[in-house]
Amino acid sequence: MRLTNCRFPQLPNALEIENAYRHTQIHMLGSGRIGEWGKVMDDWVDFYKEKIRENCSEFTTYEDALKAFTEEVHPKRELRRRAHDETYANGREYHETNIESCTIKFKSHEFAKDKKKGRMIGDLTSPGCIVAGPAIAKTKEAFITPYTTCDHNMMFIKSADVGNLSAAMNTLLFDDCNQALYHSDDSCVGVQTSEGRICWNLDIASCDVSHGPKIFELALELTEDSDMAHQCVMKGVAQCHLPAIIPNPYNRHEKIKLLHDIAVLFSGSVLTTLINNIATSLIYLRFFYLLRKRVLSREETEWLLIEAAQDMGYVVTLEACMTPEDVQFLKHSPVMTVDGYKAVLNIGVILRTLGQCVGDIPVKGYKNNLPGAAQAYSAGVVAGWEHAGNHSLLATLREKYPNGTAILGDKAINKVTEFLDDADIVRRYGLPESELRDFLKCLREAKLGDEIHSHFADVVMKKDYGY
Repeated sequence: MRLTNCRFPQLPNALEIENAYRHTQIHMLGSGRIGEWGKVMDDWVDFYKEKIRENCSEFTTYEDALKAFTEEVHPKRELRRRAHDETYANGREYHETNIESCTIKFKSHEFAKDKKKGRMIGDLTSPGCIVAGPAIAKTKEAFITPYTTCDHNMMFIKSADVGNLSAAMNTLLFDDCNQALYHSDDSCVGVQTSEGRICWNLDIASCDVSHGPKIFELALELTEDSDMAHQCVMKGVAQCHLPAIIPNPYNRHEKIKLLHDIAVLFSGSVLTTLINNIATSLIYLRFFYLLRKRVLSREETEWLLIEAAQDMGYVVTLEACMTPEDVQFLKHSPVMTVDGYKAVLNIGVILRTLGQCVGDIPVKGYKNNLPGAAQAYSAGVVAGWEHAGNHSLLATLREKYPNGTAILGDKAINKVTEFLDDADIVRRYGLPESELRDFLKCLREAKLGDEIHSHFADVVMKKDYGY
């Protein structure tokens, strides 16, 4: 959860700045939109309102949608069934959101991300998650239809499917039209400037908890033509008003209760992708509205992106991409192959996943056998990288940790099977191939309990995660 002064910690009047951004969202996004910008907003709302209505039309009632959601084939189907029986089938009276508060848990410290500050995550429990669940997938799917404004395109990418990502990244890099790709708060944009086509990676600062009340109102407005979807989002927004309960880590008998007078999107809410999609879409909608058909310099374009985000009530950081490999979206970057650029999982993601959290290594079935438990965990992680590409780092890991049962990732679709050259893999990081080879030698020889410290890993983590 972000404190009010986390955006600009160097300024004493942070609360005034926070209030100014809330006011901006009310002014730019509020009801009764007028003028040319109001028409642009209305057109965008009407477009996705219709898509959401179409996507949700197969269900006539919320109850029908909830039953289908509970019974659909899913890894959490048994949990959903149990939650449904607990809250709906026994005739008991429950809170409208199935829970009366949101329990806050702290994300485990990661060995590979020792400089990243800890984060609080809201645990809504299974009963809380099924309340808004039935319509969330349908509303997110509505954004798959690209939106064009002032001859510029905004495209939602639903998943990290390598085929879809590769096609989208090539469009971003080489299309004549200005393009924005986004998924939740992860986005990048390619724009024609007076210095040629330039792409930017855009990050919304503290996105989940930067949303003002009007973003939640927009989510409700977008779903008002579907009774089922509207009920789901209403219940999801109601959960964002619930008190937050933080267990005292030093005394299990004490709890801290946080009350808030506006909706707060805790990490873990089922509304996260939908709300963040709206926020990111609005930033690019405003940017393209301000840009129109102009071709500006790189510096002017950057300032316009920042201005558009501020108009929508958000602070953003921008990273200009000087090479295609600098583009990063859904933790993938373009890598040159014999068939052109393909999306490949960043090396930093692989290194981060191998740097486990405390408690990750399984205990059940490995009593007094820590080496066996660690080997099984790492083999499971590596097995889940079927979609991650094919290069010397992955080949080394697959040789070191064979025969695992995947615990991360889904069945790969359109995976990159071509074995990629080391030079193409390290180009993103500006490193010589020799540093990768030295790192792989250490990796092959490393045993349980060893730590690998290398310039290669430092540069990779700095590039992919900013530290």
